[in-house]
Amino acid sequence: MSKKEKLLNRFLLRPCVNDFAWDDFVTLMKQLDFKLHEKAGGGSHKYFIFNKDESKVINTSKPHPSGLLKVWQIKEVTDKLKEWQLIDYE
Repeated sequence: MSKKEKLLNRFLLRPCVNDFAWDDFVTLMKQLDFKLHEKAGGGSHKYFIFNKDESKVINTSKPHPSGLLKVWQIKEVTDKLKEWQLIDYE
């Protein structure tokens, strides 16, 4: 199993992991062909735009101070990726 597959599988684990690092999330989104952007004014607000369809946008915040994604963030992103059929998840 490749690193990409391992990272995606860990992200999709249920129940959700509570120690998924922001840097791993950024890596995963890049592997899924998203590009990271910062909202005007900087801060922790970020968004990812799908390179093949710019109408597909995921808005989120970089968690701080821990740098670990919240369970609700993982579920929200998973639901969008599934809705857009970018991942195969049951």
